[in-house]
Amino acid sequence: MSAKQRGLYTGAGGFLFKNTPNEVAIQESVNTRRGVERCLKYAFELAKKRREASRGRAQPEHVKAGKTAQLTLCGKTNVLTYAFDLWWRAFQELARITRP
Repeated sequence: MSAKQRGLYTGAGGFLFKNTPNEVAIQESVNTRRGVERCLKYAFELAKKRREASRGRAQPEHVKAGKTAQLTLCGKTNVLTYAFDLWWRAFQELARITRP
């Protein structure tokens, strides 16, 4: 599945009652484990590079104390119940693997 076939780029959706006062637009998002992991791996790598690049410059106290920097995943769990569940589980698994 290519990148153009995931997320909101799938083109999945449509209209009901188009051009009427009761018009409804539906837009679907497709999230694959492979695509989610690709995004998350990029985020973890970028966070690691930024942390390494900041060495020697003024750093927050938690970094000076040897604690790792944080990468935060946030989402609308009350709305994206299935998609965010996938993102959350993949995030947790990658965090366990990438932590020293």
